[in-house]
Amino acid sequence: MIMPDDSQRLGIDLDNLSGQQETTGIGGRVETALERALITFHEPNSNKLRLYNLDLDFIYPNSYTRNMPSILGRDIIDRWRINYDPSKDKLTFTVRSADLTA
Repeated sequence: MIMPDDSQRLGIDLDNLSGQQETTGIGGRVETALERALITFHEPNSNKLRLYNLDLDFIYPNSYTRNMPSILGRDIIDRWRINYDPSKDKLTFTVRSADLTA
C-alpha cells in the first residue's frame, strides 16, 4: 500500500490512476486506486536486483491517511525469510523467491 505522502513524494498523480475501489484494512475503509507495478529491491552486498510484479493500492488522501507510512505487503514478505534479533537490534531478510532476479 502506497500512502498519500509517499505518492506525492514520488510524483504520482492519483487522478491519472485507474482501478478505483474501496479497500478495508485495520483502520477501516479507504478509497484506493489499484495499479499493476514492478517493485525492485537492490541487494548491495550481492549487487542483485529482486523484482516483483504485483498490484499496488494507492491510497487517496483523507484526514486519517495523512502522515501514515506506506506498507510492504504479505505478497512480498511471504517470499522472504525474516529474522529479528532484538538483542542486537537487527532485522535481516533472505529472499526465497522473486519474480525476477538480475
